[in-house]
Amino acid sequence: MRTWYLIPARKGSKGLRFKNRKLLPLTVNQIPGAERKNIIVTTDDEQLIDYCHQHQLRVRTRPAYLATDKASMRDVIKDTIDYFNFASNDRIVVLYPTFPQRTFADIQSTLDFLNENQLRSCTGKKRPKDHPYLSLKKINDIFAKKLVDHPFYRRQDYPECFSLSHLVYVVLASEIDNVDDLLLNEETGFRWVDNDTIDVDYEEDFLKYSNDMSSGIERFNPRAFEIDFDPFLRHFERYFQSINLLGEIGGNNVWLDCACGSGYGTAFLTNFAREVWGYDIDKSAVAHANYHYKNAHCRFTSDEKDLDKKKFDVIFSIETIEHMPLKDTNIFLRRCHKLLRDGGTLVITTPIVAETNLDPSNEFHFFECSLDDFVGLLNKNGFVILEQLLKPTTFTDGETKEQGYFKCQKSQ
Repeated sequence: MRTWYLIPARKGSKGLRFKNRKLLPLTVNQIPGAERKNIIVTTDDEQLIDYCHQHQLRVRTRPAYLATDKASMRDVIKDTIDYFNFASNDRIVVLYPTFPQRTFADIQSTLDFLNENQLRSCTGKKRPKDHPYLSLKKINDIFAKKLVDHPFYRRQDYPECFSLSHLVYVVLASEIDNVDDLLLNEETGFRWVDNDTIDVDYEEDFLKYSNDMSSGIERFNPRAFEIDFDPFLRHFERYFQSINLLGEIGGNNVWLDCACGSGYGTAFLTNFAREVWGYDIDKSAVAHANYHYKNAHCRFTSDEKDLDKKKFDVIFSIETIEHMPLKDTNIFLRRCHKLLRDGGTLVITTPIVAETNLDPSNEFHFFECSLDDFVGLLNKNGFVILEQLLKPTTFTDGETKEQGYFKCQKSQ
Protein backbone atom coordinates (compact mmCIF):
# COMPACT_ATOMS: atom_id res chain seq x y z
CA MET A 1 0.00 0.00 0.00
CA ARG A 2 1.32 3.42 -0.99
CA THR A 3 0.04 6.93 -0.36
CA TRP A 4 -0.13 9.31 -3.33
CA TYR A 5 -0.81 13.04 -3.19
CA LEU A 6 -2.86 13.98 -6.23
CA ILE A 7 -3.15 17.69 -7.04
CA PRO A 8 -5.72 18.56 -9.72
CA ALA A 9 -4.71 21.86 -11.32
CA ARG A 10 -6.31 22.45 -14.70
CA LYS A 11 -5.62 25.59 -16.69
CA GLY A 12 -9.13 26.97 -17.05
CA SER A 13 -10.75 28.94 -14.23
CA LYS A 14 -13.74 31.26 -14.44
CA GLY A 15 -13.35 32.86 -11.02
CA LEU A 16 -9.69 33.81 -10.64
CA ARG A 17 -7.97 33.34 -14.00
CA PHE A 18 -4.98 30.99 -13.90
CA LYS A 19 -5.41 30.72 -10.13
CA ASN A 20 -3.66 27.33 -10.02
CA ARG A 21 -0.43 28.97 -11.19
CA LYS A 22 -0.45 30.87 -7.90
CA LEU A 23 -1.88 28.08 -5.77
CA LEU A 24 0.03 24.98 -6.94
CA PRO A 25 3.35 25.98 -5.26
CA LEU A 26 1.46 26.57 -2.00
CA THR A 27 -0.08 23.10 -2.18
CA VAL A 28 3.25 21.43 -2.98
CA ASN A 29 4.80 23.21 0.01
CA GLN A 30 2.21 21.68 2.31
CA ILE A 31 3.85 18.29 1.79
CA PRO A 32 7.16 17.47 3.55
CA GLY A 33 10.22 16.93 1.38
CA ALA A 34 10.37 13.21 2.13
CA GLU A 35 6.90 12.77 0.64
CA ARG A 36 7.43 14.87 -2.51
CA LYS A 37 8.27 11.78 -4.59
CA ASN A 38 4.65 10.71 -4.16
CA ILE A 39 3.13 13.94 -5.50
CA ILE A 40 1.29 13.76 -8.83
CA VAL A 41 -0.05 16.87 -10.55
CA THR A 42 -2.77 16.40 -13.16
CA THR A 43 -2.98 19.44 -15.41
CA ASP A 44 -3.36 20.74 -18.97
CA ASP A 45 -1.43 23.95 -18.20
CA GLU A 46 1.94 24.10 -19.98
CA GLN A 47 3.32 26.49 -17.37
CA LEU A 48 2.42 24.11 -14.54
CA ILE A 49 3.87 21.18 -16.46
CA ASP A 50 7.16 23.11 -16.68
CA TYR A 51 6.94 23.85 -12.93
CA CYS A 52 6.53 20.13 -12.20
CA HIS A 53 9.55 19.24 -14.34
CA GLN A 54 11.67 21.91 -12.65
CA HIS A 55 10.75 20.58 -9.20
CA GLN A 56 11.02 16.87 -10.09
CA LEU A 57 7.30 16.23 -9.58
CA ARG A 58 5.33 13.54 -11.35
CA VAL A 59 2.84 15.03 -13.78
CA ARG A 60 -0.06 13.65 -15.77
CA THR A 61 -0.76 15.79 -18.81
CA ARG A 62 -4.51 15.79 -18.65
CA PRO A 63 -6.41 14.74 -21.80
CA ALA A 64 -8.56 17.50 -23.34
CA TYR A 65 -11.84 15.79 -22.44
CA LEU A 66 -10.82 15.88 -18.75
CA ALA A 67 -9.83 19.57 -18.83
CA THR A 68 -13.28 21.09 -19.36
CA ASP A 69 -15.72 22.68 -16.92
CA LYS A 70 -17.92 19.59 -17.26
CA ALA A 71 -15.22 17.04 -16.51
CA SER A 72 -15.85 14.83 -13.49
CA MET A 73 -13.16 14.79 -10.81
CA ARG A 74 -13.89 11.10 -10.36
CA ASP A 75 -12.85 10.55 -13.99
CA VAL A 76 -9.73 12.69 -13.47
CA ILE A 77 -8.71 10.54 -10.50
CA LYS A 78 -9.50 7.34 -12.39
CA ASP A 79 -7.40 8.52 -15.34
CA THR A 80 -4.44 9.08 -13.00
CA ILE A 81 -4.89 5.69 -11.34
CA ASP A 82 -4.90 3.97 -14.72
CA TYR A 83 -2.01 6.03 -16.15
CA PHE A 84 0.33 5.31 -13.23
CA ASN A 85 -1.02 1.80 -12.65
CA PHE A 86 -1.76 2.23 -8.93
CA ALA A 87 -2.25 -0.85 -6.78
CA SER A 88 -5.83 -1.45 -5.67
CA ASN A 89 -5.05 -0.69 -2.01
CA ASP A 90 -3.06 2.49 -2.72
CA ARG A 91 -4.42 5.57 -0.98
CA ILE A 92 -5.01 8.66 -3.12
CA VAL A 93 -5.00 11.94 -1.19
CA VAL A 94 -6.72 14.55 -3.36
CA LEU A 95 -5.51 18.06 -2.56
CA TYR A 96 -7.42 20.82 -4.32
CA PRO A 97 -5.08 23.82 -4.65
CA THR A 98 -7.89 26.16 -3.60
CA PHE A 99 -7.11 25.50 0.09
CA PRO A 100 -3.82 27.40 0.67
CA GLN A 101 -4.22 27.32 4.48
CA ARG A 102 -4.29 23.53 4.64
CA THR A 103 -1.41 21.95 6.57
CA PHE A 104 0.20 18.54 6.50
CA ALA A 105 -1.38 17.97 9.91
CA ASP A 106 -4.80 18.23 8.18
CA ILE A 107 -3.66 15.63 5.66
CA GLN A 108 -2.26 13.28 8.29
CA SER A 109 -5.37 13.60 10.47
CA THR A 110 -7.55 12.61 7.51
CA LEU A 111 -5.37 9.59 6.77
CA ASP A 112 -5.52 8.59 10.44
CA PHE A 113 -9.31 8.98 10.35
CA LEU A 114 -9.50 6.69 7.29
CA ASN A 115 -7.38 4.02 8.97
CA GLU A 116 -8.97 4.18 12.42
CA ASN A 117 -12.47 3.77 10.97
CA GLN A 118 -11.45 1.25 8.29
CA LEU A 119 -12.92 3.43 5.55
CA ARG A 120 -12.48 3.27 1.80
CA SER A 121 -13.05 6.98 1.28
CA CYS A 122 -13.32 10.01 3.55
CA THR A 123 -13.45 13.79 3.40
CA GLY A 124 -14.34 16.86 5.48
CA LYS A 125 -17.49 18.36 6.91
CA LYS A 126 -18.15 21.79 8.38
CA ARG A 127 -21.00 23.66 10.02
CA PRO A 128 -23.39 25.11 7.40
CA LYS A 129 -24.07 28.85 7.47
CA ASP A 130 -27.78 28.19 6.99
CA HIS A 131 -29.77 25.02 7.50
CA PRO A 132 -31.06 23.54 4.20
CA TYR A 133 -34.59 23.60 5.66
CA LEU A 134 -34.38 27.41 5.58
CA SER A 135 -33.29 27.50 1.94
CA LEU A 136 -35.62 28.28 -0.96
CA LYS A 137 -35.40 27.50 -4.67
CA LYS A 138 -36.06 30.47 -6.91
CA ILE A 139 -39.03 30.23 -9.29
CA ASN A 140 -38.79 33.79 -10.61
CA ASP A 141 -37.93 37.26 -9.28
CA ILE A 142 -40.92 37.15 -6.92
CA PHE A 143 -41.75 33.54 -6.04
CA ALA A 144 -39.85 30.58 -4.63
CA LYS A 145 -40.47 27.19 -3.07
CA LYS A 146 -38.80 25.25 -0.29
CA LEU A 147 -35.63 23.54 -1.42
CA VAL A 148 -36.47 20.65 0.91
CA ASP A 149 -40.18 19.97 1.34
CA HIS A 150 -40.79 19.57 5.09
CA PRO A 151 -43.51 20.38 7.66
CA PHE A 152 -41.27 21.75 10.43
CA TYR A 153 -41.39 25.36 11.60
CA ARG A 154 -39.33 24.93 14.80
CA ARG A 155 -35.57 24.82 14.26
CA GLN A 156 -35.30 22.34 17.12
CA ASP A 157 -37.01 19.79 14.86
CA TYR A 158 -34.53 20.16 12.02
CA PRO A 159 -32.18 17.18 11.55
CA GLU A 160 -28.49 17.75 12.19
CA CYS A 161 -26.63 18.40 8.97
CA PHE A 162 -23.29 19.65 7.72
CA SER A 163 -21.68 21.08 4.61
CA LEU A 164 -19.21 19.21 2.43
CA SER A 165 -15.57 20.33 2.45
CA HIS A 166 -12.98 18.58 0.30
CA LEU A 167 -10.17 20.18 2.29
CA VAL A 168 -8.55 16.74 2.16
CA TYR A 169 -10.20 13.88 0.31
CA VAL A 170 -8.83 10.34 0.52
CA VAL A 171 -9.96 7.33 -1.51
CA LEU A 172 -8.58 3.86 -2.09
CA ALA A 173 -7.75 3.20 -5.74
CA SER A 174 -10.17 0.26 -5.81
CA GLU A 175 -13.04 2.46 -4.56
CA ILE A 176 -13.02 5.18 -7.22
CA ASP A 177 -15.55 3.38 -9.44
CA ASN A 178 -18.00 3.27 -6.53
CA VAL A 179 -18.21 7.01 -5.76
CA ASP A 180 -20.32 9.61 -7.54
CA ASP A 181 -19.24 12.86 -9.19
CA LEU A 182 -19.05 14.50 -5.76
CA LEU A 183 -16.61 11.70 -4.83
CA LEU A 184 -19.08 10.31 -2.27
CA ASN A 185 -21.10 7.21 -1.55
CA GLU A 186 -23.02 5.91 1.47
CA GLU A 187 -19.84 4.50 3.00
CA THR A 188 -17.79 7.70 2.76
CA GLY A 189 -16.67 8.93 6.18
CA PHE A 190 -16.71 12.58 7.23
CA ARG A 191 -14.50 14.38 9.75
CA TRP A 192 -14.88 17.93 11.05
CA VAL A 193 -12.71 20.66 9.53
CA ASP A 194 -12.23 24.32 10.36
CA ASN A 195 -15.17 26.45 9.21
CA ASP A 196 -12.92 29.47 8.64
CA THR A 197 -10.61 27.81 6.13
CA ILE A 198 -10.51 29.87 2.94
CA ASP A 199 -11.54 28.18 -0.32
CA VAL A 200 -10.11 30.31 -3.12
CA ASP A 201 -12.44 30.83 -6.05
CA TYR A 202 -12.21 34.55 -6.73
CA GLU A 203 -9.44 37.14 -6.42
CA GLU A 204 -10.88 38.50 -3.18
CA ASP A 205 -10.48 35.03 -1.63
CA PHE A 206 -6.82 34.96 -2.66
CA LEU A 207 -6.24 38.42 -1.25
CA LYS A 208 -7.75 37.42 2.09
CA TYR A 209 -4.70 35.37 2.95
CA SER A 210 -2.10 36.67 0.50
CA ASN A 211 -2.27 40.40 1.12
CA ASP A 212 -4.55 41.16 4.04
CA MET A 213 -3.07 39.70 7.22
CA SER A 214 -3.95 42.38 9.74
CA SER A 215 -7.29 41.10 10.99
CA GLY A 216 -7.13 41.01 14.78
CA ILE A 217 -3.32 41.21 14.82
CA GLU A 218 -0.56 43.65 14.00
CA ARG A 219 1.09 42.27 10.92
CA PHE A 220 3.77 43.76 8.65
CA ASN A 221 3.55 42.63 5.04
CA PRO A 222 6.36 43.98 2.83
CA ARG A 223 4.63 42.72 -0.31
CA ALA A 224 1.82 45.23 0.24
CA PHE A 225 3.75 48.00 -1.44
CA GLU A 226 1.37 50.75 -0.42
CA ILE A 227 3.06 50.70 3.01
CA ASP A 228 5.16 53.78 3.79
CA PHE A 229 8.95 53.52 3.74
CA ASP A 230 9.47 54.03 7.49
CA PRO A 231 7.72 50.80 8.54
CA PHE A 232 9.98 48.90 6.13
CA LEU A 233 13.05 50.31 7.86
CA ARG A 234 11.70 49.72 11.35
CA HIS A 235 10.65 46.10 10.80
CA PHE A 236 13.73 44.99 8.89
CA GLU A 237 15.99 46.79 11.36
CA ARG A 238 14.68 44.53 14.12
CA TYR A 239 16.04 41.50 12.31
CA PHE A 240 19.33 43.25 11.48
CA GLN A 241 19.78 44.32 15.13
CA SER A 242 18.87 40.83 16.36
CA ILE A 243 21.49 39.23 14.11
CA ASN A 244 24.01 41.83 15.24
CA LEU A 245 23.22 41.06 18.89
CA LEU A 246 23.57 37.32 18.23
CA GLY A 247 27.04 38.11 16.86
CA GLU A 248 27.62 34.93 14.89
CA ILE A 249 26.48 32.91 11.92
CA GLY A 250 25.24 29.35 12.10
CA GLY A 251 26.51 27.48 9.08
CA ASN A 252 25.46 24.12 10.53
CA ASN A 253 22.69 25.46 12.75
CA VAL A 254 18.93 25.08 12.72
CA TRP A 255 17.10 28.24 13.78
CA LEU A 256 13.48 29.06 14.61
CA ASP A 257 11.65 32.32 13.90
CA CYS A 258 8.67 32.44 16.25
CA ALA A 259 6.33 34.06 15.38
CA CYS A 260 7.34 34.47 11.75
CA GLY A 261 4.33 36.47 10.53
CA SER A 262 4.43 37.04 6.78
CA GLY A 263 7.84 35.33 6.53
CA TYR A 264 10.10 38.14 5.31
CA GLY A 265 12.31 37.91 8.41
CA THR A 266 12.61 34.13 8.25
CA ALA A 267 13.81 34.37 4.66
CA PHE A 268 16.36 36.98 5.73
CA LEU A 269 17.66 34.69 8.49
CA THR A 270 18.42 31.94 5.96
CA ASN A 271 21.45 33.99 4.92
CA PHE A 272 23.04 33.13 8.26
CA ALA A 273 22.06 29.52 9.04
CA ARG A 274 21.81 26.14 7.36
CA GLU A 275 18.08 25.81 8.04
CA VAL A 276 15.45 28.14 9.46
CA TRP A 277 11.92 27.27 10.51
CA GLY A 278 9.21 29.91 10.58
CA TYR A 279 6.29 29.25 12.92
CA ASP A 280 3.12 31.27 13.27
CA ILE A 281 -0.26 30.39 14.75
CA ASP A 282 -1.96 32.22 11.87
CA LYS A 283 -2.49 29.86 8.92
CA SER A 284 -3.05 32.81 6.57
CA ALA A 285 0.34 34.23 7.48
CA VAL A 286 2.02 30.87 6.92
CA ALA A 287 0.28 30.46 3.55
CA HIS A 288 1.52 33.91 2.56
CA ALA A 289 5.04 33.09 3.77
CA ASN A 290 5.10 29.85 1.78
CA TYR A 291 3.98 31.67 -1.35
CA HIS A 292 6.32 34.67 -1.17
CA TYR A 293 9.34 33.67 0.92
CA LYS A 294 9.87 29.91 1.05
CA ASN A 295 13.30 28.88 -0.22
CA ALA A 296 15.60 25.89 -0.08
CA HIS A 297 16.76 26.78 3.44
CA CYS A 298 13.52 27.56 5.26
CA ARG A 299 10.20 25.96 6.01
CA PHE A 300 7.04 27.52 7.42
CA THR A 301 4.41 25.87 9.59
CA SER A 302 1.41 26.70 11.76
CA ASP A 303 1.41 23.27 13.41
CA GLU A 304 3.31 23.03 16.71
CA LYS A 305 3.65 19.28 16.22
CA ASP A 306 6.15 19.97 13.43
CA LEU A 307 8.47 21.45 16.07
CA ASP A 308 8.04 18.87 18.83
CA LYS A 309 10.94 16.58 17.96
CA LYS A 310 13.36 19.35 17.04
CA LYS A 311 15.98 21.22 19.02
CA PHE A 312 17.01 24.65 17.79
CA ASP A 313 20.41 26.30 18.09
CA VAL A 314 18.86 29.79 18.02
CA ILE A 315 15.27 30.96 18.52
CA PHE A 316 14.28 34.44 17.39
CA SER A 317 11.12 35.99 18.81
CA ILE A 318 10.77 39.40 17.18
CA GLU A 319 7.94 41.56 18.56
CA THR A 320 5.80 38.58 19.55
CA ILE A 321 5.41 38.29 23.29
CA GLU A 322 3.49 41.57 23.78
CA HIS A 323 0.79 40.28 21.40
CA MET A 324 -0.36 37.59 23.84
CA PRO A 325 -2.17 37.86 27.18
CA LEU A 326 0.30 38.31 30.03
CA LYS A 327 -0.80 35.02 31.58
CA ASP A 328 0.26 33.17 28.41
CA THR A 329 3.80 34.56 28.38
CA ASN A 330 5.04 31.93 30.82
CA ILE A 331 3.70 29.15 28.58
CA PHE A 332 5.34 30.73 25.55
CA LEU A 333 8.75 31.18 27.19
CA ARG A 334 8.70 27.68 28.67
CA ARG A 335 7.94 26.37 25.19
CA CYS A 336 10.95 28.26 23.83
CA HIS A 337 13.04 26.85 26.70
CA LYS A 338 12.01 23.31 25.75
CA LEU A 339 12.71 23.78 22.02
CA LEU A 340 16.12 25.37 22.58
CA ARG A 341 19.06 23.01 22.77
CA ASP A 342 21.39 23.24 25.76
CA GLY A 343 23.84 26.04 25.05
CA GLY A 344 21.50 27.54 22.45
CA THR A 345 20.47 31.19 22.28
CA LEU A 346 17.14 33.00 22.51
CA VAL A 347 17.02 36.44 20.90
CA ILE A 348 13.82 38.20 21.89
CA THR A 349 12.57 41.74 21.29
CA THR A 350 9.73 43.74 22.82
CA PRO A 351 8.85 47.39 23.55
CA ILE A 352 10.25 48.56 26.89
CA VAL A 353 8.48 51.33 28.83
CA ALA A 354 9.20 53.16 32.10
CA GLU A 355 6.43 51.33 33.99
CA THR A 356 4.69 48.15 32.97
CA ASN A 357 1.46 49.03 31.14
CA LEU A 358 -1.40 46.51 30.97
CA ASP A 359 -3.50 48.77 28.74
CA PRO A 360 -1.16 50.07 25.98
CA SER A 361 -2.29 52.57 23.37
CA ASN A 362 -1.42 50.01 20.69
CA GLU A 363 -4.66 48.04 20.32
CA PHE A 364 -2.78 44.89 19.33
CA HIS A 365 -0.59 44.78 22.47
CA PHE A 366 -1.85 43.12 25.63
CA PHE A 367 0.93 44.66 27.72
CA GLU A 368 4.24 46.51 27.54
CA CYS A 369 6.87 45.79 30.18
CA SER A 370 9.34 47.86 32.13
CA LEU A 371 12.92 46.69 31.88
CA ASP A 372 12.94 45.22 35.38
CA ASP A 373 9.66 43.38 34.85
CA PHE A 374 10.72 41.93 31.51
CA VAL A 375 14.05 40.77 32.88
CA GLY A 376 12.15 39.18 35.75
CA LEU A 377 9.80 37.44 33.31
CA LEU A 378 12.73 35.94 31.43
CA ASN A 379 14.51 34.87 34.64
CA LYS A 380 11.36 33.28 36.04
CA ASN A 381 11.07 31.08 32.95
CA GLY A 382 14.61 29.79 32.95
CA PHE A 383 16.57 32.36 30.92
CA VAL A 384 19.57 34.47 31.82
CA ILE A 385 20.36 37.59 29.80
CA LEU A 386 23.82 37.66 28.22
CA GLU A 387 23.48 41.00 26.41
CA GLN A 388 20.79 43.61 25.94
CA LEU A 389 20.23 46.68 23.79
CA LEU A 390 17.68 49.45 24.27
CA LYS A 391 17.12 51.65 21.24
CA PRO A 392 14.62 54.57 21.11
CA THR A 393 12.08 53.79 18.37
CA THR A 394 8.82 55.31 17.13
CA PHE A 395 6.27 52.50 17.00
CA THR A 396 3.12 52.09 14.89
CA ASP A 397 1.02 53.70 17.63
CA GLY A 398 3.03 56.90 17.15
CA GLU A 399 4.73 56.66 20.55
CA THR A 400 8.50 56.67 21.01
CA LYS A 401 9.67 53.91 23.35
CA GLU A 402 12.73 51.81 23.91
CA GLN A 403 13.01 48.90 21.51
CA GLY A 404 14.41 46.15 23.70
CA TYR A 405 16.71 43.45 22.29
CA PHE A 406 17.72 40.60 24.61
CA LYS A 407 20.23 37.79 23.99
CA CYS A 408 19.55 34.94 26.42
CA GLN A 409 20.58 31.42 27.31
CA LYS A 410 19.06 28.79 29.56
CA SER A 411 19.82 29.25 33.21
CA GLN A 412 18.63 25.79 34.15
